[in-house]
Amino acid sequence: MTHSRLLFIVLLGGLHAAAGAFELGLRDPDLNLSVPGVPAIAMHEQPASGGNAKRVLTGNDDTFSVDVELSRHPNEMSPRTCAGTILRAVVSQPGMPNRDSIYRAPLDAMTFLVIYVLSQGQQAKFHAHLISSAGASHCVNAHFTRVAKAGQDVDDWRTTFTSARISPPR
Repeated sequence: MTHSRLLFIVLLGGLHAAAGAFELGLRDPDLNLSVPGVPAIAMHEQPASGGNAKRVLTGNDDTFSVDVELSRHPNEMSPRTCAGTILRAVVSQPGMPNRDSIYRAPLDAMTFLVIYVLSQGQQAKFHAHLISSAGASHCVNAHFTRVAKAGQDVDDWRTTFTSARISPPR
C-alpha cells in the first residue's frame, strides 16, 4: 500500500469518526459543544415557558438522552462561576447521591464535568453534566444520561467525556 493511499485511509477514518460525534453549535448565546464519545444526536428546541430566562434543547437516540439548558443571568458569568452555581443546584435536588459520591473535575479552563449514578428500578442510570458559560451572560448545562450496561462501571462512563469541550464558536 502506498504512503499516500494509507494517509488517505487514515484521514477518511478520522473524518468518519468526527462526523459521527455529538456536536452542537449555537448563536445567541455563542456556544460550541463537542463530545466525541457520544454519537451525533439531533437536538430540538423546546418552546419557552412564559417569562422563563432559559433556553432548552433536547434529543435522544436508542442509548443516550441529552438536555442542554442555557440560562440567562443578569451579570457576566465565568465558566467556573457557572460550574459552581449549576453543581449546587444539581446536588440540592431530591434523591441525589451525597456530594462525596459525585465526580467533579475541570476538563479544561472552559469545561467542567460532573458525573453520578442514580438507581432506576433494578438498573443504574449514568448521568453526566458538561458545564460552562456561553456568551457573556449565559450558563450552559449539557446533561447526558444513559442506562448502565451490564458490567459497565462509572469509570467507563467518565471516559466517554474526557475529550468533551465547550467553547465559543470557531
